[in-house]
Amino acid sequence: MKKQYSLSLLVIGIGLLLFQIVSFVIQNTTTGLMISIAYQFDTIFFFVAAFLLITQFKSFESIVMTLLLIYGGINIIYSLNISNYLYNMEFTLEQEIFFTIGLLIAHIGLVLGVLFTLLHFIQKRFDQKFTTVFVSMLLSISLIMFLIGGIIVTNTSLLSIIRLIIGVITQAILYLAVIFLVLNRDKIVEVKEIIYSNSKFIELENLYKKGLITKEEFEERKEKLGSE
Repeated sequence: MKKQYSLSLLVIGIGLLLFQIVSFVIQNTTTGLMISIAYQFDTIFFFVAAFLLITQFKSFESIVMTLLLIYGGINIIYSLNISNYLYNMEFTLEQEIFFTIGLLIAHIGLVLGVLFTLLHFIQKRFDQKFTTVFVSMLLSISLIMFLIGGIIVTNTSLLSIIRLIIGVITQAILYLAVIFLVLNRDKIVEVKEIIYSNSKFIELENLYKKGLITKEEFEERKEKLGSE
């Protein structure tokens, strides 16, 4: 079965690609944003995710989710060891504590949101509305924590503020892609059901044309198919 191509995911993929390029250039000419293990690491993962969203080949959703799980898992480990990266920087103990807490919540929120999305694709256990709201809530909390963490470690220079804004927007685009994947799941299932229903009708029509069933049987079975 040929899956419908999502223009929304195409636009999100292009947006993610462009903003990550800008984010990489800014961080490469200044310093990293520190909300992940390395901006080069972000660039690789986000580029791969963007290309998957643009190409949308078979089972790309599961690959995107798996990539994000790996990304989030590595950054949770980074967050647990963040004090090793901050020891030579001029941050107060309070800043370090709040930054670590915010970063952990942000990356754990991302991993939980992605896990629920992956579960939604593999084995749907919750309805569409609940999954969409729950995943959106987790990712919103994650994004807010990224923003707060970024503010804590960002100085007041214009370039640093722009770096933070671009970084958070890039993260938001990635999260939007996850939410659209949740919304897109039921559309894929709906297309499958329509195609299945059409193939059953064609099969029934062939039986009638070959004289293997009567007109009454044909009409009765056709009515049952229409009510499914």
